[in-house]
Amino acid sequence: MNPRAWSREFVIGLMVAGFFTAMLMVVAARIVTLQTSPPQPLRPFLSERASNRKIQPLRGDLLDRRGRVLSTTCFSYRIIVDPVTFPDPADEAIVKLAEASGLNPGVVGQRVVLAQAENDVRQAVLNEWNGVSQESETPRGLIATLASRLRTRQAQAGSQSGEVTAWAEQAGKPPPLIRYLPVDPPLDRERADRVLAARIPGVTIETQPMRAYPGGTLASSVVGKVGFGHVGLLGAEQMLETRLSGEPGHMRYVRDAFGRPLWVGRGDWVSPTRGDDVRLAVDLEIQRIASEELIRGVHEADAAGGRIVIIDPRTGELLAMVDYVRDDINAVPFPWVPKDAKETPAVNPDRSTWPRYRVIHPDPARAVDPSLGRNRCVEDVYEPGSTFKPFVWALARQSGKLPDGEVISFDPSNYRTPYGRALADVTKRAQLTWPEVLLYSSNIGMSKAAERVSHQQTASLIRRLGFGQRTELGFRGETGGLVTSPRDWTEYTQTSVAIGYEVGVTPVQMVRAFSAFARNGELAGTIPSLRLTAFDPEEPLAGMHERVFEPKTALEVRRAIVGVVERMDQMRLLRNKEDVPVTYQMFGKSGTAKIAVTPPPGFRRPKYAKGYFERQYNSSFIAGAPFDDPRLVVLVIIDDPSPELVRIQRAYGSAVAGPVVRRVVERALRYMGVPPDATSGKGIAAARP
Repeated sequence: MNPRAWSREFVIGLMVAGFFTAMLMVVAARIVTLQTSPPQPLRPFLSERASNRKIQPLRGDLLDRRGRVLSTTCFSYRIIVDPVTFPDPADEAIVKLAEASGLNPGVVGQRVVLAQAENDVRQAVLNEWNGVSQESETPRGLIATLASRLRTRQAQAGSQSGEVTAWAEQAGKPPPLIRYLPVDPPLDRERADRVLAARIPGVTIETQPMRAYPGGTLASSVVGKVGFGHVGLLGAEQMLETRLSGEPGHMRYVRDAFGRPLWVGRGDWVSPTRGDDVRLAVDLEIQRIASEELIRGVHEADAAGGRIVIIDPRTGELLAMVDYVRDDINAVPFPWVPKDAKETPAVNPDRSTWPRYRVIHPDPARAVDPSLGRNRCVEDVYEPGSTFKPFVWALARQSGKLPDGEVISFDPSNYRTPYGRALADVTKRAQLTWPEVLLYSSNIGMSKAAERVSHQQTASLIRRLGFGQRTELGFRGETGGLVTSPRDWTEYTQTSVAIGYEVGVTPVQMVRAFSAFARNGELAGTIPSLRLTAFDPEEPLAGMHERVFEPKTALEVRRAIVGVVERMDQMRLLRNKEDVPVTYQMFGKSGTAKIAVTPPPGFRRPKYAKGYFERQYNSSFIAGAPFDDPRLVVLVIIDDPSPELVRIQRAYGSAVAGPVVRRVVERALRYMGVPPDATSGKGIAAARP
């Protein structure tokens, strides 16, 4: 070949290659320019070609201690409407959708029509936006003008989407059209299939997780509720959120120009991790027993309500917790006075004519869903009355201030403390031994015991028992109770605390503290850490706080108060003719305390209203069983027994709350398979340690 010709062809080839290379570089540069800084007319049509989607994990189940399902996740079907592609006018399509789904056409139609009207408003604003000069960015001042027009159009259309206007002002661009409109309530599979078969434009079905509660409302106050986004809102659902929720997955996929999925690349799919199943300490059958017996006890006493808490004192597990409130009692609201009222109206100057007032504050959320109601077992405090006496008695005994064989004497009809406070006993005895002070629940005897220990010792005891601080259960809204500060502690406080007043406690605090008398071995005299989850046998036995009492003192209290239960059983048999066989020996203490007049937030007491309601009480009984190896601690509070029971002196804790505790203990321990430890017969325990 002629070298000169070859050289000419080579040059022409290089020129052609260079031309196309330059063109490709220009095209590539143009693509980069369009991607990084597109002209204003193209910007509304651009979108990311790859989408990332979060995949929610399946929430774990809540089980009771024996594996019964309390809360689980199932799937429901929900109608999703795209108002943009839904027929307009919508009347015929709405009727068709309602017939297929079984939903109310008025409700469905209202939502769809309002969404379409809202879209008309937004589209008008979007048209004005697109009419703006595309030479430069839209000034912020124009955004304010468009937002003002949006408000005007919304007002003309009857739209209430003020939050969309605020969003538009903040984002600096027009609000998007509504393309996703969920229609509730969820549907079953059959109705969902009918909706899809109707082939209505703009209508599809979305599968969504839904929390179901096979246990019903029986344990709803403990289980709680799942809220928006399938996130725990209350109770165990909220406290165990981290364990139940699992780890979300994600998927990245490429879309075409119309937004339709094309493919998922290798490594662009990460599966979600299901949440853990969690076993609660609650036993559904014990919860059912507690609920049945509490409701029975409340109605037999014609009371305003009742509370019961049951724990295992060895492990601190919460086995059952029920809060029951009646709405049908014959009582009137208390005439609270607003704090900002200029005048303070008087209430019943003649105290003998006081009616029966409602002592439980209204709780509207409870009527909506039991799980939403205020849980008074952890949120409301009460003065425990005589059920608090064993703690102060044990302190004085352990300090060596209550010697064996000592007999104290006093005038039960006319007794005053050294600082002049009058006290009286229900059971009037002029002489008592120290164990008999607990047996007969002597206020005078307890005041004498409290005189022998210092104020600092009593205040320290209350703190070490866990009063004045929240328990480890962790329920939202739990209160730590009310305890007088050491600075304000007086002789009057010392006496009041010894008989169960001037200290506000919650039921869960009381069962935890009483467990100091219901633990054996080296754990006797200690209080357990309360727990909502089931105890793992491989774990070390329940942890404890600092020791409160020596083991010897704790067992002495247990022996001293077993007679309280025997007296209660005798009274139950004689008064109620109720022959419940006693197969388990209990030790316990009754309490009957006046109900404090505690104003709700924003209110104060009217004139002449003292610190307590007249002849209205919280009657309670707390007990452990069986005697030798306690498996349960049970506290029952009967709120405000009927005025008739008060009149005939049958409203005491041993009369209205004690029988409930006895029935719960007998049924629960038999269910648990605990061997009997007492001789049955005529409902009266025949064995004494």
